[in-house]
Amino acid sequence: MYAYFKYRNRPCLGPSCTKPLLARWMLAFSVLVSSAAGAVDMHDGKLQLHGFITQGMVNTTGNNFLGKSRDDISYDFREVGLNATYRALPQLQFSTQLISRKAGENDNGELRVGHAFVDWTVAAGDWGSSGVRVGRVRVPYGLYAETGDVAFTRDSAILPQPIYFDVTRRLQKSADGLSLYHNAVSDYGNFGIKYYLGYPQADGKSTEATFLGKDMPGRLDSKLTQLVNFSFDSNNGQWRLGFTAANVKLEYDRKATDYLSSGDIHLVPYLLSAQYNAEKWSLTAEYLLEFLEFKGFGPLMDSKTSADGFYVQAAYRPASKWEVFTRYDAFYRDRSDRHGREWQATTGLPDFMQYSKDWSAGVRYDVNESFSLRAEAHRINGAGWLSPLENSNPAALEKNWDMLILLASYRF
Repeated sequence: MYAYFKYRNRPCLGPSCTKPLLARWMLAFSVLVSSAAGAVDMHDGKLQLHGFITQGMVNTTGNNFLGKSRDDISYDFREVGLNATYRALPQLQFSTQLISRKAGENDNGELRVGHAFVDWTVAAGDWGSSGVRVGRVRVPYGLYAETGDVAFTRDSAILPQPIYFDVTRRLQKSADGLSLYHNAVSDYGNFGIKYYLGYPQADGKSTEATFLGKDMPGRLDSKLTQLVNFSFDSNNGQWRLGFTAANVKLEYDRKATDYLSSGDIHLVPYLLSAQYNAEKWSLTAEYLLEFLEFKGFGPLMDSKTSADGFYVQAAYRPASKWEVFTRYDAFYRDRSDRHGREWQATTGLPDFMQYSKDWSAGVRYDVNESFSLRAEAHRINGAGWLSPLENSNPAALEKNWDMLILLASYRF
């Protein structure tokens, strides 16, 4: 069963170490709670500030996730963000986000610009609206990519990994370019279309290690990428439907000490999304089909494969402040080799590195509109979406493993 809160092999987990850590975060929360009961409005409401702080604790058996969590506790799951919007004119708005995210070896907690763009509503009326966003814009990928930074907008502590990979999170979240959008209002609901053209955030050793196996001496950058997203939201809020397709191109520029040749990576994902909301319960499902090509790296690495993954999730709200959920998700790196047998025969590496199957369940308690607590447990078969930076030795990986996550989140 779960190795909940095993303290062995941790240099210091006594009161002298844990109390200062907790005190710092409690101080941060208390300052925010005392200074902001909601969004901060200035200049007659034209300028709005929103913020959030999330701190998680992760314990796993067998493998590491979001830090050194194997038979231990990782506190390296933290999200701190500040969003600002300024409406200069009725049809012109400026938006920006500063974010610091610590996620084990995948994100180092540095302060960076999550997004910063100008939103110009070209036309609007009873029929809907059309506009353009220019700058570092949010990528409209699936149901959660645009809002998933804020823990309150997601049903679980972590998003389903077969769709929203933590190891390539920056690639899915924002990009430098422009986004065209059109929303049409009808008797049935709102129909939306978004078209994006630009350069995704491919920097970072986590993205590089995910595609190339480890943090390489060279540099991985994005090339001009296109994405289109179709969405439908019913008038009564019961239905949310979506379809996302993209043409993502990355290029690797080798260094003189590199054993890899310079090459290109081409991804073509197709994502179907659906959600049904009733008064006290919700059903959500998404399915990803992704085509992947490596070209120019050499005969040992050049290849064409297709991967897929999905999740099905049910959430129930027995009371206004409580929510429980259960979810099953699965991911396969190669649809033609779902069990990884050919992979194992060719590479000698464990077959379960090619897939993951995850049963999870959790509970959420909203203390008030600003403060939320969560706990969730996972039973996982496979290692298909684990970070190679946190699990660098394939021989040490375990096929069946468990995970517990505790999360506290505050927003204003």
